[in-house]
Amino acid sequence: MDLVCSVISELITNAIDHGLLDLDSRIKDKPDGFFTFYQVREDKLKELKLDAKVTLDFDYCPKRKLLKLVIEHNGSGFDYQKMNESKSSDTHGRGIILTRELCETLEYSNEGCKVTATYLLDGRHHFPASV
Repeated sequence: MDLVCSVISELITNAIDHGLLDLDSRIKDKPDGFFTFYQVREDKLKELKLDAKVTLDFDYCPKRKLLKLVIEHNGSGFDYQKMNESKSSDTHGRGIILTRELCETLEYSNEGCKVTATYLLDGRHHFPASV
């Protein structure tokens, strides 16, 4: 169950940080970047519009032990086709790589504002190799 929580946490955090708050993870590449990123995050959370939203819908199929998660936000989208361009030396983007490995499927749509993940509760998970 911890792995399911990791998947949900990563996808919702990304929806908030990048969709609603429009934060750029490349901030983390700079010295003190993580500190700066979370400082900017706190400031932007205080200014969040009242109509900002993230939704989480899920379906569970007991026979297949399959959990389908759909997370959608009404913020900025992104070009999800470019997601595979992150390098192992990057200080960001690793959470999606891990999520992709944990899930049976991970598909973005609606210009990057929606992600659908399927997770097998009794599936074999292949963790990415450390480089």
